[in-house]
Amino acid sequence: MEMLLPLPREVEGLVDDPNVHNPLQRMERLGTGWFGVLVEHDGVLFQDSTEAHTEAWLQVAKELGYQRPLGHLFRRVKGLRDDVVVTAVFNWTQNPSVARTIADLKVQKYAALTADRNPQPVMLEAGPFLRTLKTYNIPVGLACGSLSASVVHERMKHAKLDTLIDTVVTGDDGGATEVEWYFMDAAAQIGRPPMRCILIGNSSNSIEVARELGMKCVVLAGNTPVYNFASADLVVRDLSQLTFSNLKKLFGQEGLVEPRLGDGGSSGESAESSSGAMDRDGSAWGSSMQSNMDAWDDDNDDEQFDDGDSGGVGDGSSSGYSTGLAFSHR
Repeated sequence: MEMLLPLPREVEGLVDDPNVHNPLQRMERLGTGWFGVLVEHDGVLFQDSTEAHTEAWLQVAKELGYQRPLGHLFRRVKGLRDDVVVTAVFNWTQNPSVARTIADLKVQKYAALTADRNPQPVMLEAGPFLRTLKTYNIPVGLACGSLSASVVHERMKHAKLDTLIDTVVTGDDGGATEVEWYFMDAAAQIGRPPMRCILIGNSSNSIEVARELGMKCVVLAGNTPVYNFASADLVVRDLSQLTFSNLKKLFGQEGLVEPRLGDGGSSGESAESSSGAMDRDGSAWGSSMQSNMDAWDDDNDDEQFDDGDSGGVGDGSSSGYSTGLAFSHR
């Protein structure tokens, strides 16, 4: 049996914060224009260099006599620091000093492979897109765990993008074994909860990271077939097809009521079973709850509930929840 519990009266939405005492700021949080954008380095701001990184790792493996990494492992490499790749992905060694030496050799191989395009070319659409976000006061964070801060800042300055990015998280900020850590850190620095962040990437790995963190995901498909990224919230060819209005619409279906599952028993059991009932878009409406609500609309258009018969939620003595509160669809 599924039952509904309204959000507390002092909370108006998933991102509402009762601790914000300024009513205008609190209303701004509820609007679809209150969000942040997190971008990847390769394939979004700068031209993708995945092939050069892969070739550099293959050369290192051949030169040092390590086992050639399997193809699927290279999908886990993107966004991780080189020494972390050696120890946690390829499992070549667990000695930190040896891993650092191997990582330095890989950097040298990569530099030799990309010497003809140094500095790394910037995407033509990156500047106009970032300036648009700046116009609407949307904070932007760059997460790139595979590069050092000095390299990233040098590239940003050369491309004249340094003033358009609010925060940069690089491999110097931590040696995390998961890419998600860098994006979580960037979201915290720009002051937006994960559910109000949009991750912009160019691979299926970007979708996995966004889903893991509860963020929206926009994929730049480029020449890749769009159907490869069917699970993304939005797929475009490049940044020139992204508008502020398109980004706002990603939050247009944000729900206000959480489904609570229970057998008519205590409120504690219902509250415990409500976790994980979020749908794919991070909305508080589960798919089964949505179908029940649709059926409720069809069968009870003119029915009114009496709010004086049901017991309270917190007394533990009632077998159900009060149905006297009206629901609003947004």
